[in-house]
Amino acid sequence: MNFNLAIADYRIKAFDIVNNEQFEEVINGTREIDKVNKPPKPEKIPMMTARRLSIGCRMAVDVGTLLLEKHPDIDAVIYSSRSGEIEHNFKILDAVTSGKECSPTDFSMSVHNCGVGNFTILNKAKIPSTSVSSGKDTFMQALIDAYAMLQTDYKKILLVDYEVTIPTFYTGYLREYTPNFPYAIGLILTQGDEIRVTKNTETSAHDTTEYPQVIEFLKNYVKNTKTYSLEGQNCTWQIEQQDKH
Repeated sequence: MNFNLAIADYRIKAFDIVNNEQFEEVINGTREIDKVNKPPKPEKIPMMTARRLSIGCRMAVDVGTLLLEKHPDIDAVIYSSRSGEIEHNFKILDAVTSGKECSPTDFSMSVHNCGVGNFTILNKAKIPSTSVSSGKDTFMQALIDAYAMLQTDYKKILLVDYEVTIPTFYTGYLREYTPNFPYAIGLILTQGDEIRVTKNTETSAHDTTEYPQVIEFLKNYVKNTKTYSLEGQNCTWQIEQQDKH
Protein backbone atom coordinates (compact mmCIF):
# COMPACT_ATOMS: atom_id res chain seq x y z
CA MET A 1 0.00 0.00 0.00
CA ASN A 2 1.26 3.48 -0.89
CA PHE A 3 -0.05 6.77 0.47
CA ASN A 4 1.06 10.32 1.19
CA LEU A 5 0.13 13.22 3.46
CA ALA A 6 1.58 16.32 5.12
CA ILE A 7 2.28 17.37 8.70
CA ALA A 8 1.17 20.87 9.71
CA ASP A 9 2.30 20.67 13.35
CA TYR A 10 3.28 18.26 16.12
CA ARG A 11 3.63 18.07 19.89
CA ILE A 12 5.39 15.56 22.13
CA LYS A 13 5.48 14.60 25.79
CA ALA A 14 7.75 11.76 26.88
CA PHE A 15 10.01 11.25 29.90
CA ASP A 16 11.03 14.82 30.85
CA ILE A 17 10.31 16.24 27.38
CA VAL A 18 7.35 18.63 27.46
CA ASN A 19 7.71 20.60 24.23
CA ASN A 20 9.04 20.37 20.68
CA GLU A 21 12.15 22.45 21.42
CA GLN A 22 13.32 19.98 24.07
CA PHE A 23 12.77 17.06 21.71
CA GLU A 24 14.78 18.80 19.00
CA GLU A 25 17.59 19.32 21.52
CA VAL A 26 17.59 15.57 22.20
CA ILE A 27 17.73 14.83 18.48
CA ASN A 28 20.59 17.30 18.02
CA GLY A 29 22.53 15.75 20.92
CA THR A 30 22.46 18.81 23.16
CA ARG A 31 20.08 17.35 25.74
CA GLU A 32 20.00 14.07 27.63
CA ILE A 33 16.72 12.24 28.28
CA ASP A 34 15.87 11.88 31.95
CA LYS A 35 14.18 8.47 32.25
CA VAL A 36 14.08 8.48 36.06
CA ASN A 37 12.10 11.49 37.20
CA LYS A 38 8.32 11.47 37.19
CA PRO A 39 6.50 12.58 34.01
CA PRO A 40 5.47 16.24 33.85
CA LYS A 41 2.17 17.46 35.24
CA PRO A 42 -0.63 18.12 32.72
CA GLU A 43 -1.00 21.68 31.47
CA LYS A 44 -4.61 21.67 30.29
CA ILE A 45 -6.45 18.97 32.25
CA PRO A 46 -8.41 19.71 35.44
CA MET A 47 -6.89 17.97 38.44
CA MET A 48 -9.99 15.87 39.16
CA THR A 49 -9.93 14.52 35.61
CA ALA A 50 -6.16 14.03 35.55
CA ARG A 51 -6.24 11.92 38.71
CA ARG A 52 -8.56 9.40 37.04
CA LEU A 53 -6.39 8.92 33.95
CA SER A 54 -3.31 6.76 33.54
CA ILE A 55 -0.12 8.76 33.02
CA GLY A 56 0.04 7.92 29.32
CA CYS A 57 -3.60 8.77 28.73
CA ARG A 58 -3.16 12.00 30.70
CA MET A 59 -0.28 12.95 28.39
CA ALA A 60 -2.37 12.07 25.34
CA VAL A 61 -5.33 14.22 26.35
CA ASP A 62 -2.98 17.06 27.28
CA VAL A 63 -1.09 16.91 23.96
CA GLY A 64 -4.33 16.75 21.99
CA THR A 65 -5.73 19.75 23.85
CA LEU A 66 -2.57 21.80 23.30
CA LEU A 67 -2.72 21.14 19.56
CA LEU A 68 -6.45 21.85 19.40
CA GLU A 69 -5.85 25.28 20.93
CA LYS A 70 -3.43 26.07 18.09
CA HIS A 71 -5.61 24.42 15.42
CA PRO A 72 -9.26 24.92 16.35
CA ASP A 73 -10.25 24.05 12.77
CA ILE A 74 -9.43 20.33 13.01
CA ASP A 75 -12.43 18.38 11.76
CA ALA A 76 -11.63 14.85 12.98
CA VAL A 77 -9.51 13.18 15.65
CA ILE A 78 -7.78 9.78 15.87
CA TYR A 79 -6.23 8.35 19.01
CA SER A 80 -4.02 5.27 18.68
CA SER A 81 -2.49 3.10 21.37
CA ARG A 82 -0.94 -0.35 21.26
CA SER A 83 -1.88 -1.27 24.85
CA GLY A 84 -4.77 1.09 25.46
CA GLU A 85 -5.84 1.28 29.08
CA ILE A 86 -4.19 -1.97 30.15
CA GLU A 87 -3.33 -0.44 33.53
CA HIS A 88 -7.00 -0.01 34.45
CA ASN A 89 -7.85 -3.37 32.89
CA PHE A 90 -5.30 -5.13 35.06
CA LYS A 91 -6.61 -3.47 38.21
CA ILE A 92 -10.10 -4.77 37.38
CA LEU A 93 -8.85 -8.30 36.79
CA ASP A 94 -6.75 -8.18 39.94
CA ALA A 95 -9.74 -7.04 41.99
CA VAL A 96 -11.98 -9.78 40.57
CA THR A 97 -9.45 -12.57 41.21
CA SER A 98 -8.83 -11.22 44.72
CA GLY A 99 -12.52 -11.13 45.56
CA LYS A 100 -12.52 -7.35 45.94
CA GLU A 101 -14.95 -4.80 44.56
CA CYS A 102 -14.03 -3.24 41.24
CA SER A 103 -13.21 0.47 41.32
CA PRO A 104 -15.79 2.53 39.38
CA THR A 105 -12.94 4.67 38.07
CA ASP A 106 -11.00 1.67 36.79
CA PHE A 107 -14.18 0.34 35.18
CA SER A 108 -15.08 3.59 33.40
CA MET A 109 -11.49 4.25 32.30
CA SER A 110 -10.72 0.72 31.08
CA VAL A 111 -12.04 1.07 27.51
CA HIS A 112 -9.68 1.61 24.59
CA ASN A 113 -11.33 4.86 23.54
CA CYS A 114 -10.73 6.38 26.98
CA GLY A 115 -8.16 8.80 25.56
CA VAL A 116 -10.17 10.15 22.66
CA GLY A 117 -13.36 10.11 24.74
CA ASN A 118 -11.86 12.26 27.48
CA PHE A 119 -10.31 14.55 24.87
CA THR A 120 -13.62 15.24 23.12
CA ILE A 121 -15.53 15.64 26.41
CA LEU A 122 -12.95 17.96 27.97
CA ASN A 123 -12.78 20.16 24.88
CA LYS A 124 -16.48 19.87 23.95
CA ALA A 125 -15.22 18.81 20.52
CA LYS A 126 -18.21 17.68 18.47
CA ILE A 127 -16.17 16.09 15.69
CA PRO A 128 -15.81 12.53 14.36
CA SER A 129 -13.42 10.48 16.47
CA THR A 130 -11.93 7.01 16.38
CA SER A 131 -9.55 4.83 18.38
CA VAL A 132 -7.00 2.53 16.74
CA SER A 133 -5.02 -0.46 18.01
CA SER A 134 -2.99 -2.76 15.74
CA GLY A 135 -0.08 -4.19 17.69
CA LYS A 136 3.34 -3.03 16.60
CA ASP A 137 1.83 -1.29 13.55
CA THR A 138 -0.64 0.79 15.57
CA PHE A 139 0.80 4.16 14.56
CA MET A 140 1.12 3.27 10.88
CA GLN A 141 -2.44 1.97 10.78
CA ALA A 142 -3.60 5.21 12.37
CA LEU A 143 -1.77 7.11 9.61
CA ILE A 144 -3.61 5.01 7.03
CA ASP A 145 -6.89 5.80 8.78
CA ALA A 146 -6.05 9.50 8.63
CA TYR A 147 -5.09 9.27 4.95
CA ALA A 148 -8.42 7.60 4.14
CA MET A 149 -10.31 10.38 5.94
CA LEU A 150 -8.31 13.06 4.14
CA GLN A 151 -9.43 11.59 0.82
CA THR A 152 -13.03 12.43 1.68
CA ASP A 153 -14.30 15.72 3.12
CA TYR A 154 -11.85 16.10 6.01
CA LYS A 155 -9.17 18.78 5.69
CA LYS A 156 -7.24 18.71 8.96
CA ILE A 157 -6.97 15.73 11.30
CA LEU A 158 -5.50 15.44 14.77
CA LEU A 159 -3.73 12.12 15.37
CA VAL A 160 -2.46 11.32 18.88
CA ASP A 161 -0.41 8.17 19.40
CA TYR A 162 0.28 7.25 23.02
CA GLU A 163 1.27 4.44 25.33
CA VAL A 164 0.87 3.60 29.00
CA THR A 165 3.06 1.69 31.44
CA ILE A 166 2.40 -2.04 31.07
CA PRO A 167 1.83 -3.70 34.47
CA THR A 168 4.67 -5.84 35.80
CA PHE A 169 2.47 -8.94 35.61
CA TYR A 170 2.70 -8.83 31.79
CA THR A 171 6.29 -7.75 31.26
CA GLY A 172 7.64 -11.29 31.22
CA TYR A 173 5.51 -12.00 28.15
CA LEU A 174 6.62 -8.97 26.13
CA ARG A 175 8.77 -9.31 23.05
CA GLU A 176 12.21 -7.75 23.21
CA TYR A 177 12.19 -3.99 22.62
CA THR A 178 8.45 -3.70 23.25
CA PRO A 179 8.00 -0.09 24.48
CA ASN A 180 6.98 0.08 28.12
CA PHE A 181 6.91 3.72 29.12
CA PRO A 182 4.26 6.45 28.88
CA TYR A 183 4.45 8.96 26.05
CA ALA A 184 2.15 10.94 23.78
CA ILE A 185 2.80 12.40 20.34
CA GLY A 186 0.25 14.46 18.47
CA LEU A 187 0.31 15.27 14.75
CA ILE A 188 -1.80 17.68 12.73
CA LEU A 189 -2.24 15.98 9.35
CA THR A 190 -3.40 17.44 6.05
CA GLN A 191 -3.39 16.45 2.40
CA GLY A 192 -0.03 16.72 0.66
CA ASP A 193 3.03 14.79 -0.48
CA GLU A 194 5.49 15.83 2.23
CA ILE A 195 5.48 12.27 3.63
CA ARG A 196 5.27 9.32 1.24
CA VAL A 197 4.81 5.84 2.65
CA THR A 198 5.34 2.51 0.89
CA LYS A 199 4.61 -0.88 2.44
CA ASN A 200 7.36 -3.46 1.88
CA THR A 201 6.57 -7.12 2.56
CA GLU A 202 10.08 -7.77 3.83
CA THR A 203 10.67 -7.41 7.56
CA SER A 204 13.32 -8.03 10.19
CA ALA A 205 13.12 -11.34 12.02
CA HIS A 206 13.57 -9.56 15.37
CA ASP A 207 12.74 -6.17 16.83
CA THR A 208 15.83 -3.99 16.79
CA THR A 209 14.63 -0.54 17.86
CA GLU A 210 14.18 0.65 21.43
CA TYR A 211 11.45 3.14 20.63
CA PRO A 212 8.01 2.70 19.03
CA GLN A 213 7.19 3.55 15.42
CA VAL A 214 5.85 7.01 16.19
CA ILE A 215 8.99 8.18 18.02
CA GLU A 216 11.26 6.82 15.26
CA PHE A 217 8.97 8.53 12.74
CA LEU A 218 9.06 11.88 14.55
CA LYS A 219 12.83 11.68 15.09
CA ASN A 220 13.40 11.30 11.36
CA TYR A 221 10.84 13.98 10.58
CA VAL A 222 12.62 16.50 12.80
CA LYS A 223 16.02 15.53 11.33
CA ASN A 224 14.48 15.90 7.85
CA THR A 225 15.76 12.44 6.88
CA LYS A 226 15.02 11.96 3.19
CA THR A 227 14.50 8.19 3.22
CA TYR A 228 14.25 5.68 6.07
CA SER A 229 12.29 2.63 7.14
CA LEU A 230 10.17 1.66 10.13
CA GLU A 231 9.88 -1.90 11.38
CA GLY A 232 6.39 -3.39 11.29
CA GLN A 233 4.94 -6.62 12.60
CA ASN A 234 4.95 -8.39 9.24
CA CYS A 235 6.40 -5.75 6.94
CA THR A 236 8.72 -2.77 6.66
CA TRP A 237 7.35 0.72 6.04
CA GLN A 238 9.50 2.78 3.68
CA ILE A 239 9.27 6.53 4.22
CA GLU A 240 10.29 9.29 1.82
CA GLN A 241 10.25 12.84 3.11
CA GLN A 242 10.21 16.01 1.08
CA ASP A 243 11.49 19.34 2.37
CA LYS A 244 9.20 20.84 5.02
CA HIS A 245 7.06 23.69 3.76
